[in-house]
Amino acid sequence: MNDPEMTFAETLRCARLTLDLTQTEAAQLLSVSRRTIQHWEDPRRPAPHVLAQEGALARLDAEHDRRNGDAVAAPASTR
Repeated sequence: MNDPEMTFAETLRCARLTLDLTQTEAAQLLSVSRRTIQHWEDPRRPAPHVLAQEGALARLDAEHDRRNGDAVAAPASTR
């Protein structure tokens, strides 16, 4: 989902569409407003702070993994 040639706006939109999410659903998943998603996906607007970018994309990647059964299992405890 993360192509180094893509802008954050393009990457976010691609990730959202891959998960078949509306902007409203993505906003709920990321705990931001729908308007924030609209702004982040607008290539004419400045990209959000790098930490916000990384957090948003990490959450969408985790949701993708969860939906595809790719979630990493918790390590077994050792006694």
